[in-house]
Formats: sequence, C-alpha cells, structure tokens
Amino acid sequence: MKKPVFNALIGVVTLTYGMLAHADGLIVPLYIDPNDEASVGEYTDTETGDFNEGTLYSGVEIWDIAADEAKTLKNGSVRKYKDYWVIANGPNSGPYPLPLNKVVKTAFDKVRKNNGKIFGYVHTADAKNLNKFIKLSLVEQDVAKWVKSYPLLDGIFIDEFWPVHEIDGFNPTYRPTNVKPMLNGQINPVGGYYDQLTKWIKRTYPKLKIITNPGGRVESNQYLWNNLGSVVCSFENTLSYALDTDEAGFSNMLRETKFTKVPQCALIHSNTTSLEDAIDQAVNTGYKYFYTVEASTDDNTWGIMPSYFSDEVSYIATGASTPELP
Repeated sequence: MKKPVFNALIGVVTLTYGMLAHADGLIVPLYIDPNDEASVGEYTDTETGDFNEGTLYSGVEIWDIAADEAKTLKNGSVRKYKDYWVIANGPNSGPYPLPLNKVVKTAFDKVRKNNGKIFGYVHTADAKNLNKFIKLSLVEQDVAKWVKSYPLLDGIFIDEFWPVHEIDGFNPTYRPTNVKPMLNGQINPVGGYYDQLTKWIKRTYPKLKIITNPGGRVESNQYLWNNLGSVVCSFENTLSYALDTDEAGFSNMLRETKFTKVPQCALIHSNTTSLEDAIDQAVNTGYKYFYTVEASTDDNTWGIMPSYFSDEVSYIATGASTPELP
C-alpha cells in the first residue's frame, strides 16, 4: 500500500443550497493506518496532470479528523443522514495483527463515540490470479481476526465481490447449486462462494452488517448476489463515468433496482471540482450511500482523505444541494 496522506491543496468547492433527496449517509473507505507518521501528500490533477503537495498529517491526525466529522453528521440539522460508516484496512489488506495496538483501538473508539461505525476490510480475490477466489476458510479467518482484535466492530466490507467467477469455470468448488437461470432470468446464488461466506458471517456474528463491493455493475443475470449483504457498492468510478447515459453510469443503478432490494452505494473518485454534482447525482439517482474523493486510481485512491472532506460531511449534515440538476 502507498503511504496514506491528506490532500490539503486540491480544488475549491463552492456550495449552493437546496434539499437532497432521501439517503442514509456516508461510507468512507479510510485505508489509512493510525500508526503512520506524517507524510507529504502527492496528488495528480486529473485535468492538468500537475502534481500537488498536501499538508503533513499523521495517521492519528487523519483519524481524529474522521472522528470529528462523525460528530458533525451526528449533530447535523438533517436527521435522516445519520449513517457514518468508516472502513478500516490493516497493513496487509485485511485485519490488523493481534493484539490490536492502542493507537488503532483509540482511533476506532473515537469514531464510534461520535456515532460512527467501524467496518473491517477483507478481500476475496487471489492476488496472483484475480479470477480465482481466496480459500473460503482463510477469508473467514480474517473476519474472525477483525472481531477478535476489535470486539466493538460494527461490520465487514467484502471487496472484490465478483459473482461472475462463481459460474465462469475458474472456481468449480464454489459454484452455486443451480446455475440455470430461473424464470425471472436470474441465477440463484445459493450454494456459491459469496452465499456461503455471507451466511457464515451472519450465523457466526449476527450483529455485524455486511457491505459487498462488486465495484460496479454485476452481470445482468446475477443481480440477486447484490442482496447477500446489508449494502452493495454498485458503483466505484469517476463522476464523468457516472454521468454516462450508457450502461456504465449511474443510470445502470436503475437497471439493477428491480432485483436489488438492499441499499446501494456509489464510491466516486478522481473528483477535483464537482463535490455538489457527485453527491446530488448519486442521491437523486437513488443511491442511499455515497462518498467522493479527489484521488484517482493512479494514487492510493482510498488511502487519501480529500481536502474537501469537512465540506462533504457538512453538505450532507445540513441537507444542502443544488436545486436543479444538470
């Protein structure tokens, strides 16, 4: 993982006011180790290609900012925007080593004290072959380590949630019981890799919420996989990609809605100037959770806190929005 940083000098966000449609709040991937020392942020502007240096912040300081902004949302004038879910990620893309050190525990506690929730990151694709799943028992061990290290854990974030690899022949051990589409055209996920994993989590740790992250649209016959968790991140891309009217963009979310019964989340990166549009478009399309950052995929996308983070939270907490969408 690249060194996580806080972007302090990118973009100026101007806010105008109206009312947002109903949504539930923020999901914040904060892949920043509270133990990290201060480092200078380096960010590539997606339009000019220029490099910009951020202010020095340590991991603890960034997590303190996250905790403070949880209070902003908690005390906001719009009571319906109350979910503030922060995804933590250990040094090796998974749980922190046991026992959890005091610095990390304190950072998590501060977020929860201000009404935020902590989710632990696990991934499911084999780094040597992304078409292959990590052995199910190893992912379950990571979940168990998260809970053991931080018993107050509120949920699990399952990354690389790619149901297509249950039925494309790469993982014959984890195929669903019946891969023949039902009358509604959908394949039943029962018996497959993610069905087994999510059922195990729900059975073993029934209080945990589950966020699944396909990172985009699933295949048109696999929408039922979206319902295996509490929330599905069905978009992870740029704002310009989101506004594409073809299958790629936010409009795709509506195609999934017929079969997707759980709330959907949009994670928007490479966004240096359009804080309002990103949030407004996501919420008014129907996404219940969202988050936007400046960093691109050329950077450590979710290991950098955006310079407009406080504005983003305040914008949601007050229910501000542009009255007309482009």
